[in-house]
Amino acid sequence: AQTSHENRRHWAMTDGYSADSSLTPDVRRTLRNRSRYETANNAYAKGMVLTVAGDTIGTGPRPQIQSENNELNRQIERAFYEWSNEIHLAEKLRAMRLAKAIDGEAFALLINNPALSCPVKLDLKLIEAERITSPLTEWDWHKLVDGIEFDEFDNPLLYYMLRYHPGDSHGS
Repeated sequence: AQTSHENRRHWAMTDGYSADSSLTPDVRRTLRNRSRYETANNAYAKGMVLTVAGDTIGTGPRPQIQSENNELNRQIERAFYEWSNEIHLAEKLRAMRLAKAIDGEAFALLINNPALSCPVKLDLKLIEAERITSPLTEWDWHKLVDGIEFDEFDNPLLYYMLRYHPGDSHGS
């Protein structure tokens, strides 16, 4: 715990701020951009995050129904397999795991997709981290942190999402 002449520069940028205070949206944006750049330009970093995503998600989730009715079990498992293939669930989950490793967070919406050919129209829409952000008029700093509003137990209540990515040239 001592600060000496040898380690003074090493500890010069330390502070006693909370994570929410020190990791402002600008700081998080900088960290995200640097992490993305490093992963895109460093084969070791890219290999590590691809390995984590591949090992975590693999070929995707597969339910194993164990009711008394074996035929019903097979039908449910087959329907899940067909639905997950149609929405590319494994690829989306791997992309989310990559985003978690690189950006520090991942977001998705469960949506109704009428264009799906399977009877279940549920789909997963991935959301880039930059789109989750606080409104310009933040009213309660203790409950709202970078686009996520929390209750008194720190459970997320609401997510504030931009209609377009802030770096998108044709969004408004």
